[in-house]
Amino acid sequence: MSHHSTAGGLRTLASGLALAAVAAAVPLLAAGTATAHARTTAAVTVPQAWAEPAKVTTRTAVRDVRELVLTADGTAVALWTQRPAAAGADALYAAVRRPGATAWGAPRRLGAAQIHEVKLVAVGAGATALWTDAPGGGYTATRLVSASLAGGSWSAAVPVATARAGHKLSRPGLAAAADGTVTAAWGDGRPESYAAPKEVRTATRPASGRWSAAVTVSRPVNSYTGLYGTAQVAVDRRGTTVIAYTQADSEESSRVLTVTRRAGSRTWSAPALRFRGYGRAPAVLAEGPAAGSLALVWQDGSPDHMGHGPVHVATTADAAAGWPVVRRTAEPEGLAGRPARPQLDRAGTVTLLWTDGQSRLLTAALPRAADRWSPVEALSSGPSIAGYDVSTGPDGTARVLWTERRTFPAQELVQAVRPAGGRWTVAPMRAAAGPGLDAEVVAGPGGRALAVWSRQDTPDAGTLWAAGSVPVPAVAGRTGRS
Repeated sequence: MSHHSTAGGLRTLASGLALAAVAAAVPLLAAGTATAHARTTAAVTVPQAWAEPAKVTTRTAVRDVRELVLTADGTAVALWTQRPAAAGADALYAAVRRPGATAWGAPRRLGAAQIHEVKLVAVGAGATALWTDAPGGGYTATRLVSASLAGGSWSAAVPVATARAGHKLSRPGLAAAADGTVTAAWGDGRPESYAAPKEVRTATRPASGRWSAAVTVSRPVNSYTGLYGTAQVAVDRRGTTVIAYTQADSEESSRVLTVTRRAGSRTWSAPALRFRGYGRAPAVLAEGPAAGSLALVWQDGSPDHMGHGPVHVATTADAAAGWPVVRRTAEPEGLAGRPARPQLDRAGTVTLLWTDGQSRLLTAALPRAADRWSPVEALSSGPSIAGYDVSTGPDGTARVLWTERRTFPAQELVQAVRPAGGRWTVAPMRAAAGPGLDAEVVAGPGGRALAVWSRQDTPDAGTLWAAGSVPVPAVAGRTGRS
């Protein structure tokens, strides 16, 4: 997954503001029912078949799975960070599995400096990786670096941006247009203060060419202007690229802004204010399997700082022309300002995923033109989850994968699956169990999916494994979990 913390285990996407894109739109996530008192509608529990796991790596090491994508021709690309046996910096590695193959190619080291945040996007039959690192080591990332996979080979890593003296680079976003143009965006500012002024900067690389010089697309409001969350990037069906971000303008308030660049243009629009209110909701991008309509979702805070407030949903099919539809809705029960990841389907339904105060994975949906969220559904059943990843295939099958602690210290991977037009099904992924699990999932065509994971404190500690699923059958739902 993109958009994660760097701690071990599955990494969640923080949100509050979110931008979602989908092609002609593909159904993503549906919802069921629940209340803030934990009375829920359960997803169906049935086993889901996975192929026999195959090793991606053979030697054990301390590894953290970062990203996983499928390209247009079915090539699988996995990224992970790996710590050397001796004390040293985390390096970034990649492995590729060709279409129709069962074995993965030899790992390729992409970056050797201390790796911080990592992004990966499919670009046609290839892919582009983007990461921040600290060449001198430490906790401050001062460089943004990229490498690309094309024709089966990785390019050499090239710098995209370098921080100015006393600054750090953080929380990059990455998106690719249908014509192969790749856009990166990131935060740039002084690291010593949470409220220190920070800028949103961006660079673009055409399908065949080099990265452009970085430009600043945000504007300071005052000396307090801070940037919260990730600078998110998406592409709509007309090829317009959008960057959405959240900017603090005081100790209590923030503003949601967007900038756009039309297809074929090199010029970004001025920042457009979408909302100003309480709270500091970070921007998060949830994107469908291809460019399409966009949804911008954010939650307003409250003066009492309890996290409660209305959820706003804006939609557009042409981001350059604006966001003509904005709905103000009551928050789903149990959201309370917690990080939530939105999804958008072809029918215009927006679905939220988030974890509550009991570390349960919850979801609720807002159908197109509706002004009320569905009752909340609990996907997880264990007392605690360590994070989640979500992906949707081109046929609309949605896959969610998370680590669930059931008996300490053992963990297991659990999946929720929703075929297009169907109901959620939930089951353990029997191929993957053990302590210290860390995993990513990507949904492919025909209801299939691919997962890559590692686990610690086992005889094969740190070895990366991969398994593919079989198509998901349509299953009628039932209720009863509480």
